[in-house]
Amino acid sequence: MPLWAGLMRRAHRTSLITEGVAVRIRMICVCKRLFGSDTPPEMLIVGIGALGCYEWSAMPTQWTFRFGTKVDLTGLSRFDVLHAVACGFFGETDEQHDAAWKPFAVRQIGPAEACEGVRLTWLCDSSGPEPVVPRELQLRATTMEVAEATITRPSLAGSAVSHGRWVRMNFTEPTVFRFHGRDLPLPDPYLVYSSPAWRLSRCCGVAVDEDAAWALGRAVVLYDHDIRTQGFSWHGTTGAGFVGTVTFGLPSTASEAMRGLFAALNGLAVLAGVGHGTTHGLGAVEPAAVVSR
Repeated sequence: MPLWAGLMRRAHRTSLITEGVAVRIRMICVCKRLFGSDTPPEMLIVGIGALGCYEWSAMPTQWTFRFGTKVDLTGLSRFDVLHAVACGFFGETDEQHDAAWKPFAVRQIGPAEACEGVRLTWLCDSSGPEPVVPRELQLRATTMEVAEATITRPSLAGSAVSHGRWVRMNFTEPTVFRFHGRDLPLPDPYLVYSSPAWRLSRCCGVAVDEDAAWALGRAVVLYDHDIRTQGFSWHGTTGAGFVGTVTFGLPSTASEAMRGLFAALNGLAVLAGVGHGTTHGLGAVEPAAVVSR
């Protein structure tokens, strides 16, 4: 049994809401919190059906800072730069910096050659920092004025809005997994879903049934992909990860509970990223096109 599954303990479920109007209203509310739009993110609505709600109270906090002008990060070790911004913002101590896990994620907004800002997410519902919203951010020798700052509390419970069986993810930054001491830059379904499952338990404090987590990791299938390898540098060394779109799905025999967990982990992947180095901006995930099957 993998470590992430061993961390899971128990699950809670409430009654299902099957009224289509209620499902749509819940989706719009969630989309406003997560993406600032009434348009439901396709990654979360690939099959409108029964809405399964877990009694999850965890609500991460997300800060979005947009710069007054765009900045080119290609000439910098941008993942080290993003990590430094996050550590400085959250007031990370030396002891916390050396911890095995960190309850935050960071990503840039826009392409590296025209970065529009940064987004930082504190994954824990409680015991979080209370940082002061900065007027400017230091990107190595470049000082960027913060022209716009927003703070949101996207609900993890709200992420589990769909029991669809397919999802297409867009991996916008190099994604790599540490597996048995080696780097694996491939979208292996088992590793892709063990990553947010581990964070859901370790960082967000949400307990999920051990057997359900194990079964989901074995059940998810990779249906198609359009990916390529992309190199990156951090910590004075180089690595490689994959970027591009990947379609994952569950078999038709998947239970409602499994579909609910599948949807929740897809939602968490958007907030926290996937794989190794999400505290540096690696493994960033965005919703892709609707999957019709």
